[in-house]
Amino acid sequence: MHANDYSEFSLLPGNKLLIPLRCACPTRGQTAAGTKFLLTYSIGIGDTLYTLSKRFNVSIKSIREANSFSDGFQLIYPFTTVLIPLPSEPSSSHTVGRSDHVTTSSSLPAPVDRKSRRNRILSIAGIAAGALSLLILFVLVPIYLFHKKRNQVRQSRGGNERVYSPQELILELVRFDRAVKLFKFSEIKKATGNFRTKNRIKGCLYRGSFRREVLAVKKSNGSADSEEWLSRGGSEGEKSWNKRIQIALDVANGLLYLHSFTNPAYVHNDIRSSNILLNGNLRAKIANFSHAVKANFNCITRVVGSKGYMAPECLEAGPVTPKVDVFAFGVVLLELITDKYPVFLQDGRERLLSTTVAAIMQSQDAETELSHFIAPGLGENRGIEYAVQVVKLSLSCFRQDPADRPDMAEVVSTLLKVQFNIHKTLLSKQKN
Repeated sequence: MHANDYSEFSLLPGNKLLIPLRCACPTRGQTAAGTKFLLTYSIGIGDTLYTLSKRFNVSIKSIREANSFSDGFQLIYPFTTVLIPLPSEPSSSHTVGRSDHVTTSSSLPAPVDRKSRRNRILSIAGIAAGALSLLILFVLVPIYLFHKKRNQVRQSRGGNERVYSPQELILELVRFDRAVKLFKFSEIKKATGNFRTKNRIKGCLYRGSFRREVLAVKKSNGSADSEEWLSRGGSEGEKSWNKRIQIALDVANGLLYLHSFTNPAYVHNDIRSSNILLNGNLRAKIANFSHAVKANFNCITRVVGSKGYMAPECLEAGPVTPKVDVFAFGVVLLELITDKYPVFLQDGRERLLSTTVAAIMQSQDAETELSHFIAPGLGENRGIEYAVQVVKLSLSCFRQDPADRPDMAEVVSTLLKVQFNIHKTLLSKQKN
């Protein structure tokens, strides 16, 4: 939008836009190899170097060379562009976009324009961060404690404890059905030998000896459902907004990778704040893939998910689509800006966060009511403007028909716009 006089959120029908296009001319080496044209192609979801080479009848090697990709490079991202070397003028079949390539305005919560150079870089960085987050996923979940089987742990005549196999410990975890005990961290360190390697079962799971009990301990940094996760340090205004939007982007990029860049595509099927882990820098990672299924997997029985996060179609048998995750992500978005649970008490009654916010946005004085409902301090300065944008995105995720909900690529695009506006405000404040 730097090439235009319009704001990205003030476009009107009839406005004329200047859209910067990437173009290039064949080099001498390309011309000698038979290349006469370089076609700028906008990558769509599902495109790969292989499908592009087949569509344009050129080699993958020539595409890599035209774009200075290294040998073996395979991963390309939607909504970016590549140069396609062609020996002849492109035909209409090359230049006409596919229907699955076009993002329609009906599925967007706000107008989505062509990205400026800076937004394109932010988008690529965001998607790459999501992919990297999943590839290096270090799942840290709450401490799992379970009771030993009766008479399973006994001292032998030599006074040695029985060593449990990982399989036995997992069976005990499944059968655990009593109240959870609480231990001090010092007790946990002592029981696990300060998480010594010899007590490690697998991954982050350790064997701990608590007096007469042998329990499994799993490391955890905590999840995003704690109400104090952002209150540390008392950051307010744009800084607090920046942290919350970054968390949303981390989760959205993770889901985008899961839905569009894994083969086959997967649906997490249980997105909720307690399955989102935060590190010390408040960067988010998705955890708990126990309910994950292949996209469009046909379930005879559904009802999978958590109260307040479940899409309407979860109550019916049928294919599990990525739009189930989109619905749940919309709830997480509202949690991020309201500091409220998906099901909360109001006037002594249980209320759904999603329906409560939807009702607020339908009221006559929606912005004022919303300013009172979001987390303290978020309504200052341009905070209400950001809140309205996020709420509109969230409500679009709740549409009854899954086909009408945005996909995660559109969600990432909208969140990047919000983040970009927040960064601009922060920079202007620093200059002043």
